[in-house]
Amino acid sequence: MPAKEDLSGLTFLVVDANRHSRALLKSVLESFGLYNIVEAPDGAIALDILHNRRIDVILTGLAMPYLNGIELTLRVRHSRDLHNPGTPIILIADRADRDIVIAARNAGIHEFLVQPITAGAVIKHISKAVTEYRPFIRKDGYAGPARRWLGECGSTDTSSRRQSPLPPPRVLDMTRA
Repeated sequence: MPAKEDLSGLTFLVVDANRHSRALLKSVLESFGLYNIVEAPDGAIALDILHNRRIDVILTGLAMPYLNGIELTLRVRHSRDLHNPGTPIILIADRADRDIVIAARNAGIHEFLVQPITAGAVIKHISKAVTEYRPFIRKDGYAGPARRWLGECGSTDTSSRRQSPLPPPRVLDMTRA
């Protein structure tokens, strides 16, 4: 499934504690002609990279030492000194427990992928995150892409969404992730 958009000029940051997972994602990106790839083994190193260079898309794992994928997303979104706190972030997790999905959404991710991943799913989510513009907002403690289900993208029509939004997340114990 080739990307319809030219993504070749973008720089990707792949963040995962597992070097095999990073290598797999790098291989997927390269198979689509995307060669501007920077790797980080954890969220703390990823933040250092983000402070020193422009990154267009972040692909991050969930469970990592120092800063997990959700904590990294929160730091990026609430930062006032990064090149772009609105950088699209795609979280890749080994499970989609309700609490993880809610926490990721509330942290400000653009897209969520569950392992095992396919090359087609990765490029589809990258394309969607890059081309389907959602304004970056800071509102009521939230920082991230406008959440469609709250009508923050300009539309007030939420009839196709759930009548009541999901509750706020519980605090996650990522030590068991």
